[in-house]
Amino acid sequence: MDERGRSLQSGLAPRSRSTRRTFLTVAGVTIGVTAGCTDAGPGGDEESNVADPETLDEDDAEPTDDEDDASEEESAETTDDASDSPTGETNESEETSDDQDESDAEATEEEPDDEPNEGAEDEKPDESALEHPAAGNMAHSPVLGPEPTSGEATLIMFDDPACPACAFFEENAFQELKPHADAGELSIVWRGIPVIADWSDAALEVLWATYERDVDAFWALREYAFEIQESVDSDDEAVDRLLDRLAETTALDTAAIRSEAEAGTYERTLDLDEDAAAQAEIDATPYFFLFRDGEFRTEIRGAEDYRVFKSALEL
Repeated sequence: MDERGRSLQSGLAPRSRSTRRTFLTVAGVTIGVTAGCTDAGPGGDEESNVADPETLDEDDAEPTDDEDDASEEESAETTDDASDSPTGETNESEETSDDQDESDAEATEEEPDDEPNEGAEDEKPDESALEHPAAGNMAHSPVLGPEPTSGEATLIMFDDPACPACAFFEENAFQELKPHADAGELSIVWRGIPVIADWSDAALEVLWATYERDVDAFWALREYAFEIQESVDSDDEAVDRLLDRLAETTALDTAAIRSEAEAGTYERTLDLDEDAAAQAEIDATPYFFLFRDGEFRTEIRGAEDYRVFKSALEL
């Protein structure tokens, strides 16, 4: 058995590019079409592309004592006013001044509350309407069907073009889910993570370069990548065969796509999907997160049968 065969059987694969983050947990299972493909590595480092929520300073959240003191002083002044000052002119003037001071103090205390909220919004321009780590920074992601949350159900899937279990899902359950997307019932969001073979990065670069030019060509090329995965052994072979396919089936500029793929143009895009996978604690491919009416329902690890997805998503 060659090195790639041993890597796939053990669920581990060496990475060829040091810039890629290895984040999948070591799994002591062999690859199976229903078990999911796994890779070595820790559960992701501490950094992420998800902005930390801003918090107020402790001093900004302690106005209670001052307000109580101000209330007691105001109450005392009112009593003095009723008993000692027949005209009420002097005490009324003092109360007005105190009220103004209190208003100024309250306005000052409220200002810090507004500033952090505005800053938090500025730092999260790519947040999804779906409140789940798997949906973080996915505005760039290809979608089949309506935009997420505008339909009845949403499926976020993480896969790798070199993953046998992903190929099994593509050939079976995915083909039965597509009609629901075509009918506007289901949004299928794709996120690619290179974790199984050395050539996964190169293949994903080609897929992203294709997606930027032609969405339909992207989905067709992704399916083709699964079809040829068993006969691909290197970055060059992956790129050559995918570009040959594009040349045969489209009029896209394959030379430009090759140039972008070899330059790592979409490395940042791959990082966004890897970060989301790490935040969602994915430990295998394929991996799915299911939502119904904008609410998270469940997650599925591995290439389950179509009926499992149909039932969970109420399709």
